[in-house]
Amino acid sequence: MTGAVILLLVAVILAGTWTPSPLELTVRDGALRVRLKGKDAFYALSRGITVPLTAVKDVSVASTHAVRRTGLRLPGTGVPGVIRAGSYGTGSRRDLWLVRRAPELLVIELQPGQRYRRVVLQVPDPQAEAARLRAALGAPSNA
Repeated sequence: MTGAVILLLVAVILAGTWTPSPLELTVRDGALRVRLKGKDAFYALSRGITVPLTAVKDVSVASTHAVRRTGLRLPGTGVPGVIRAGSYGTGSRRDLWLVRRAPELLVIELQPGQRYRRVVLQVPDPQAEAARLRAALGAPSNA
């Protein structure tokens, strides 16, 4: 009986990981705000972060396989090939992830001294989102 309950619980959790909850990525008052919502906040064990725009070093788009995954998950949810959500790594190599099965990811690199080294997100249109963030930073949109 206990095995069946655990299996059912795992199935329910995995079923909820197929589609992302909407996340908010806003630039206002000189700050970048990444807000995780719904089940994604639960999986990541985080509601997101807010950093000053001056703390953003770079914004890029990368293939899912090109983004190096480092460190242990502390805390968060990780199921290989299904979801990677939460904090990974320690110290200056700590990253915030919210990714499922997207072919391309939005990668926001932060200046040293921030809580995270980078934020790696699955968004509907990573190219458009990167261009929007670069414009807010005053960086060339083709970088």
